[in-house]
Amino acid sequence: MEISEKSNSRVEFINGVICLMDSPNVNHQEILGNLYVLFKQYFKGKECKPFLAPFDVHFRKIDIDVPDVMQPDLLVICDFEGNINEKKKYMGTPTLALEILSESTRSKDMVYKLNTYLISGVGEYWIIDPKSQNILVYVFNDHQIDQFNQYRIGDIATSGVFEGLDVGVTDLFTGLY
Repeated sequence: MEISEKSNSRVEFINGVICLMDSPNVNHQEILGNLYVLFKQYFKGKECKPFLAPFDVHFRKIDIDVPDVMQPDLLVICDFEGNINEKKKYMGTPTLALEILSESTRSKDMVYKLNTYLISGVGEYWIIDPKSQNILVYVFNDHQIDQFNQYRIGDIATSGVFEGLDVGVTDLFTGLY
């Protein structure tokens, strides 16, 4: 927490290791912007709200004292009550976390973050893969993978937690560089 508050660098703290974050590329930002617009429209007037990185989230894993501090590319927060501290920082557990893969984050997002989100109580995890143009959706229940779906070009990716939240895979990847 001290490092991120006293530094201009984007960092994450995963499994006791400080990880510097690269600047995202054009395709990453295009995808993220499109997803944010879709999520913002879906959650308009609802209790839950989507947020974009950089946004530190403290993921408290079962039986581990020190939380991981990560910045999901996009997250959905539903538990605001009692989880905003005096510095207006969010200290709860997001209902949905989403990561867009890049060459430098692929293994971290698909292994370490998947594990952290699972055992810290996140409800759903989306992995967006621009390289293979697919979306992986994990739904967690009681710290176990309850559902897993892979969506490809031509499919409509659907949330397992938020009924009616869906993304056209073809539309998401059209027009990328």
